[in-house]
Amino acid sequence: MAAAKAGPSASATWQPGSILQALFHNGTADNPNGGLLVGDGFSYTGATCPTGSCNGGNAGLIGNGGNAYNGGFGGNAGWFGHGGHGGDAISAADGGTTANGGKGGAGGLFAGSGGDGGTGAPASGGVGGRGGNVGALSLFGNGGAGGAGGTGADGVVVVPAGINWTLRTSAAKSIWTQVAYGNGLFVAVAAAGTNRIMTSPDGITWTSRTAPEANFWQSVAYGNGKFVAVSHDGNYQVMTSEDGVTWTSQTAAAAQTWADVKYGNGQFVAISSDGANRVMTSVDGETWTPQTAAAAANSAWNSLIYGDGQFVAVANAGDSNLVMTSPDDGITWTAQTAAVNKSWHWVTYGDGQFVAVADAGNAPGQQVMTSPDGVTWTGQNAAAPQFWHSVGYSDGLFAALSYDGFGQQLMTSPDGINWTIRESPAPGVWQALIYGEGKFVAVSDTGQVMTSDATTIPFGAGGNGGDGGKSGFFGRGGTGGTGGTAYPGGTNGANGANGG
Repeated sequence: MAAAKAGPSASATWQPGSILQALFHNGTADNPNGGLLVGDGFSYTGATCPTGSCNGGNAGLIGNGGNAYNGGFGGNAGWFGHGGHGGDAISAADGGTTANGGKGGAGGLFAGSGGDGGTGAPASGGVGGRGGNVGALSLFGNGGAGGAGGTGADGVVVVPAGINWTLRTSAAKSIWTQVAYGNGLFVAVAAAGTNRIMTSPDGITWTSRTAPEANFWQSVAYGNGKFVAVSHDGNYQVMTSEDGVTWTSQTAAAAQTWADVKYGNGQFVAISSDGANRVMTSVDGETWTPQTAAAAANSAWNSLIYGDGQFVAVANAGDSNLVMTSPDDGITWTAQTAAVNKSWHWVTYGDGQFVAVADAGNAPGQQVMTSPDGVTWTGQNAAAPQFWHSVGYSDGLFAALSYDGFGQQLMTSPDGINWTIRESPAPGVWQALIYGEGKFVAVSDTGQVMTSDATTIPFGAGGNGGDGGKSGFFGRGGTGGTGGTAYPGGTNGANGANGG
């Protein structure tokens, strides 16, 4: 999706046509959603979606959702209309970037059929997309058909961590804010709740731990043989632990809103969104020294990472210079210019690239920015205009989490530039993720945990067919997709279930 065009200035003359255009229009490749009242979502093809996957545009209150391309999700209808078809995953030989077919869009709230799911890519064992459901209040309308599974691959297909996710049970319904990994243990901290720490050896089974202070714990990191966490408030805004179980209160360099802490090159570094000195450093996590941030006093520093021999931090508010870098262990900082003036919430590093994500703000375009050196940044388009809050890196794949998106709260990218939307196992206000022990682990401030492992499709196995969508009272449930035919030596994919 292209970056959104800049809106008119405050002094511009009001034009009735612009209001009518917003209410009544069909989507385009640059702006795929239909008008607010009437309009069809845009349908993508190979010509209009040359790289990655593209979701079909959503319709207005009256209109049909657009069809997706290359594994994208079909656009949803509004009140009256049909959902768009999920994109068929195309083969890698033809430029495909995903093996799985896209989910069909939902039919209109009151009337309309769900879109068909896309087919899995051939010679990949990809899974067929699920057919779209009819609207929640619709009596008339058919569920979309599930997509057929892809034929089996000539060999083993590895699906990297970050693509398919599983919901897990957390230790408590606390407001989990961040998670770290170290010494064979995942540790998460919370802003509120009876027990504001939980630990897990595998990201699946979690145990509650007691924090020494009932603070708004915002961030946790591992380094130098210990876990270190920082908080927004409290008398003791730092706590440390060598095993993740027993924690000790420590004094911060100043009473400020400490937002993030990371470890790199023998040093813990923490940043703050307020205060006179918005950086503090420590060799052991116990004794902290205040440092001066680079940019203006109103820069709200929110996330940092260590990579390529330097610390890089981003801010979610400020007049200018929303990036700063430090090559000397967080002591001396230099202001850098962000690609776009947005609320940058998270930054990570992987495969020679710094990647930061932001919320949509007033201009939905370019919610991602990338940099090879932390100094020169380039704006990139996210897979969808959502509140992207965190991003991480595994072996060859960036994965990002969103606060919103109605079940489509994940996106992945092999390079930080081309992004594909992914389906989350449950809606939630997903806060943070970390990669460790061969998997991603994510936590939410609605008390949830989900994990994503790298998975292997057995030699020659065909992909499972997608399930059919649900129908209205007088409609017909979608037919489950046919399982993919196996390559010799493998097993055929299972057929998808028919919709109710």
